[in-house]
Amino acid sequence: MIGKNITCRCSRGAGANRSGVALILTIVILVVLSTICYTLTARMSLLRRRQEYMINYQKSRYACDSAIKLALTTISQIPLNLVTRENEPDFSDVFAMDHDKYKAFLEAWAERKAAEMAEEADATAELSALAGELLGGLLSGDDTDDPNDSDTYDPFVSQAGSDANAIRIPGPYGAEWPLVHEPIEFEIGDSRIVIRIEDENAKMPLIWAMTTDASKNRQAEAAFETFCEWMQMHPSEMDELKLQVGELSRHKKFTLDLKPVTYTEQTQVVNRAVPTSRSTAAARTAISRTTTRTVQKTRPAIAHTTDFAKLLHSSVLDTDRLAWPLPDTGDRYEAPLKYLALWGSRQVNINTAPRHVLEAAFSFGGDAREIAQEIIVTRREKPFKDIDELKSKLYRYNDSIRKVEPYITTRSRFFAIRVTAITGGAKASAVATVVREGTNVQRIAVLSF
Repeated sequence: MIGKNITCRCSRGAGANRSGVALILTIVILVVLSTICYTLTARMSLLRRRQEYMINYQKSRYACDSAIKLALTTISQIPLNLVTRENEPDFSDVFAMDHDKYKAFLEAWAERKAAEMAEEADATAELSALAGELLGGLLSGDDTDDPNDSDTYDPFVSQAGSDANAIRIPGPYGAEWPLVHEPIEFEIGDSRIVIRIEDENAKMPLIWAMTTDASKNRQAEAAFETFCEWMQMHPSEMDELKLQVGELSRHKKFTLDLKPVTYTEQTQVVNRAVPTSRSTAAARTAISRTTTRTVQKTRPAIAHTTDFAKLLHSSVLDTDRLAWPLPDTGDRYEAPLKYLALWGSRQVNINTAPRHVLEAAFSFGGDAREIAQEIIVTRREKPFKDIDELKSKLYRYNDSIRKVEPYITTRSRFFAIRVTAITGGAKASAVATVVREGTNVQRIAVLSF
């Protein structure tokens, strides 16, 4: 009896152990299967995302290329009219403000503009009432707010009244500096396109520091240092940038007088001797003879600009460091790279350049600070028509202006077209630079990235 009990207990214990082992094995198998399924699912999801990204990137690339072609075709028709800004702050004086000063500046400007608009509204209402009484209301229509009747740009018209958080400082063309037009947005298929056109003549030409004119070396260095000081660059950073520009100047020097370059090139020409009808069959085989011929070719003057654009976008120049934002500017992006012309432009437009670029330019002639201030005050009322008008209005500084005259202009002709195409999570970008003379547009370079 005792033996039977022991046998039963052993049988029950063995059965329980086998059940426990089976349960553990089942759990292990389920965990392994779950892990395999999760891994496969994750990999398939990753593969699908990669494929989707590649498809979206191809769409973005195609849309970006199409938008660049469209922009190059239509830029000759885009109006580039400067606006008068008699009662507006100058766009060149806000970049150096920290966040608190900029906010206080906008609030004060908003309050002043709100008061002016209220006074104008009261005066308009009184005039309309008087006109209604005298002429039976014939002159008191609702067409007084037609924006097509205005030749000035008012940032309060299309922004939230006098809210300082909604307004912005317009540039010389009405859009934010250095844009010459409000960003153009549209869609191509599934891609969203944004086209921005920037005024390169409103920026500091870095190629000035690569000059061949020994008499201008000191002035070019002064212009370079003035710009770097305005951009709060450390002396060590300035020295590093000088070394980089010096390395670039070893490959090509800057000169204001760009001329076509004539050069010779060796080409090989294959001459074939054709046998006469009296020749034997063996002699009828054509005899080939290769000769070297010297051919004279000419590169147009604009090709120099393309060379400078390639140099300034080479790995020698550390553009990542130049793109570091200035401190304490809040949401505004202010960096040296924003104010540097890296596409080969040679002159500064005094109607569109900010204060620190003007001071850098007039370092070639002297009285830089005083002339920049006079230009900013004068162009608020009306942009300068030409350099002769600048000399006439700033006659006290004619000697300085004559020295810097080759480096300045009153009309922008060098523009950068920046195109961004976004499809899903993929983005493609490209930059095209052009020289525009009236409706004639000449392409300089196109860079895709």
